[in-house]
Amino acid sequence: MEALRDALGKALVAAGHRHPDLVVVSCDVRTATRVQGFFKEFPRRSFEVGIAEANGVGIATGLALAGLRPFLTSFSAFITGKNVEIRSSIAYNRAPVVVVGTHGGLIGPDGATHAGLQDIAVMRSIPGMRVFQPATPLETRAMVEHLAGDRHMAYLRIGREVVPELLEPGYQFVPGRGVVLREGIDLALISSGSLVHVALAAAEQLSRERDLSIRVVNLPSLKPVDRSLIQRCVEETGLVVTVEDHDVSGGLGSIVAEVVGECPAPCQVHRHGLADVFISSATPEELARIHRLDAAGVAAVVLAVWDKHGGPRRKAHRPG
Repeated sequence: MEALRDALGKALVAAGHRHPDLVVVSCDVRTATRVQGFFKEFPRRSFEVGIAEANGVGIATGLALAGLRPFLTSFSAFITGKNVEIRSSIAYNRAPVVVVGTHGGLIGPDGATHAGLQDIAVMRSIPGMRVFQPATPLETRAMVEHLAGDRHMAYLRIGREVVPELLEPGYQFVPGRGVVLREGIDLALISSGSLVHVALAAAEQLSRERDLSIRVVNLPSLKPVDRSLIQRCVEETGLVVTVEDHDVSGGLGSIVAEVVGECPAPCQVHRHGLADVFISSATPEELARIHRLDAAGVAAVVLAVWDKHGGPRRKAHRPG
């Protein structure tokens, strides 16, 4: 078990030894984002700009255009709030900056102002910006290593949850590629980030209680996205539910729905996440329960979708 932000910090230190052009820019939250280890290990390649994300964007852009590979770090809500500066400085100049937004999703008592719930929608709308979100510690390390050796600009969304490892040793992150974590034929449950673990738990619960065969898909690459995998889910199940700790407008659910809308096969898509709301101040566990983003809540949502859309199809095509 490891927090994804802890995996991020360790991965940056390891990548820093292999990539001498890697530098880190912090916006006064180096402890919370877990980049303090990089600052200690590489003080001459570390830049603290204070509570000034817009200034951080400008500094990171200059470092990138000078030939370095900057990782610009802050809370996802704060750094993506500077989308105008990111668009005009980083994206317009094709500056190879990795924008790292931690504390995405239901972060807890810090409340609505600190919770990144619209960041994916903002960042995926910026021309040329790739968007990635790891679900496990190993996937976090694989993403950092990929990005450290890459020259594309990207947004890396990191949750603060402590999660177990799901992936096999030797896993390699590839932009535009998703991962099937659990096979199933009745319904495809698609998620990204730490909620992948919740999706798996919900699928296992429904398998025991209702004999549902649910495929669970992890989409670590949101832009570019694995269109062929989504299309295969449509063809083989005809019923898709997305689960995300983000507003359903513009996030994972919108991404999947956009792909499904271009598929020739008919398919029902239900998007489950935050719906046009600000969260309250509570523990992450309480918030997950309130917004039905814990295993029991997701299972209930999936079951309602199945009873409405999937049950009749199963009776017709899967007797017994």
